[in-house]
Amino acid sequence: MKRTVILLFVATIALFSFAQNHEVDPEVARAILEELDAKHASYKAMKVDFELTLDNRQKNTKDTHKGHLDVMDNKFHLVILNSETFSNGKDIYTYSRDNNEVTISSIDEEEQATMSPLKILSAWHEGYKLRYLGDAEIDGVFCTEIDLYPEERMSPIVRIRITLDQKTHALRKILQQTKDGMLATYSIVKLTPQNNISDDVFSFNKEKYPNVEVVDLR
Repeated sequence: MKRTVILLFVATIALFSFAQNHEVDPEVARAILEELDAKHASYKAMKVDFELTLDNRQKNTKDTHKGHLDVMDNKFHLVILNSETFSNGKDIYTYSRDNNEVTISSIDEEEQATMSPLKILSAWHEGYKLRYLGDAEIDGVFCTEIDLYPEERMSPIVRIRITLDQKTHALRKILQQTKDGMLATYSIVKLTPQNNISDDVFSFNKEKYPNVEVVDLR
């Protein structure tokens, strides 16, 4: 998995057609997202099971993959597709099962400030216009939907749709549409707050991967 894709999910965690053609007061959407921010900021750590659906409309392909994310502060461990990514907050270790290869790279200061997946939705504070779409029944659950549109015209992202549980405002889905016709939907299967997660979870242990090839780009 490319580094840019990993960082997009981790730092944004993470995201069709218009539900309405008229604008609704963006302050309604802003208040809901601020509540979601506060909820995530209250977690010391968390474990997330999710499903990633990739819908490539140009190639007419659609695939769904299970994934898992452990996160604490600016450290994380992400498992998706045939890739495992470990970050101790300073370096990123990206392991490919297909090649039995791990690539190590440093996180620069700018990345480090935004790496925590606990801030997955904080990007909306700047650079996005908000649209509150209201409530809808999705998969038998009443949900609230909010669309985000980048103000930067050159952004590769066309739109991000955030779906939350209507009653609890818990995050259920993030759907992201890019200019190349790709739809990526992250569906939260289970999100469990934690008081602490061992540092071993965020560290790549070479002994657990026999004969692994190491590519150190630091």
